[in-house]
Amino acid sequence: MSAQDMSNKEEKERSVFIAFAKVEGIFGDGNDVKNGKPPEPDIIFSDSKGMKSSFELVEILDQGYASMRNMVIGFNEICHKFLRDLSLSEKEIFNSKYANADIFLSLCPSNTRQTLRLTIPNILKELLDLPCEAKGIVGANIGLLRPVTIYRTQHLVVGPRFNANLSMSVNDPAVSAIQCKMHKYYKTLHSLNLLAYVDINPMFPKDVWLSPITDFFATLDNTCQFEAIYIFDYNSNKVKRKWRKLCTIQ
Repeated sequence: MSAQDMSNKEEKERSVFIAFAKVEGIFGDGNDVKNGKPPEPDIIFSDSKGMKSSFELVEILDQGYASMRNMVIGFNEICHKFLRDLSLSEKEIFNSKYANADIFLSLCPSNTRQTLRLTIPNILKELLDLPCEAKGIVGANIGLLRPVTIYRTQHLVVGPRFNANLSMSVNDPAVSAIQCKMHKYYKTLHSLNLLAYVDINPMFPKDVWLSPITDFFATLDNTCQFEAIYIFDYNSNKVKRKWRKLCTIQ
């Protein structure tokens, strides 16, 4: 991991922890939040009385969703690079034909960025030859990409807009994210806690994804190395579940 990546990671961890600490009511004037250095936990927290505790953080993130999100980001970058690389006359034609269009390309989960870089410009180039009001499903299968779908609207005048359709299942990764931290070694002189947080990952309705968490917490006892485990939704700023030694599930 580069120095910049490490800096970004540490900044994100501090931001998540501070948001969590404010929700829990443990953050206030005189607090100190520092990043730990492995094998220390991610966060060393000092309250206003100087009492210290440590927190290991783990993001609840489905890897399939993460891959899908990265692919969609890459797709949009490639599409806009295609427009920038067109000649002036081609760009005028393309923008004129699709000023009121949403252009959807369906991607396969097996697509790589290299595949997209090679195939998407060729597909979009073919759109230059279509009639001005072409809409609906157009073109045949090309490579690993499915046909292009064009939606027209009378209100959209800032197009073309590019959209990726990608079908991919999203799993519930919450319990596995916690389990991966359960037996890892941490060097700390303070109470050790685990903060599992949700950020970009879409989650199932709470009665679906929180139920396995509740069942898992019920299997824990005082042999757990963590004094407390928290499930924190960073987007909604809510602690969804918590477990503490010698405490019942909340």
